[in-house]
Amino acid sequence: MELQDIMTPDKILVYPGFKIGLRFHQFLLYKVAYGILTVLLTELKLLLEALLRIMFLVQILVLYIIIVMLLSGPTYEILIDFGMNHPMQDLILMK
Repeated sequence: MELQDIMTPDKILVYPGFKIGLRFHQFLLYKVAYGILTVLLTELKLLLEALLRIMFLVQILVLYIIIVMLLSGPTYEILIDFGMNHPMQDLILMK
């Protein structure tokens, strides 16, 4: 079979992946659509991976801030943030 025989629109192509025969221009449309979909899904995958990396870095930053706050202990600045009627006011003022 020559290439010219395949490229005529009235010829029907049967590929192992398809259970029905496709005309050549339909086959090309399916190949183009499949290519576009593959590119879009790949871009979406890369975007989600980047988002996961950013979320991981933010999580580490928040944990670092929490650990630093816990290690620094209660200070008088907490009273300014919560007001003077904070439930732990006596404990904070005793320190």
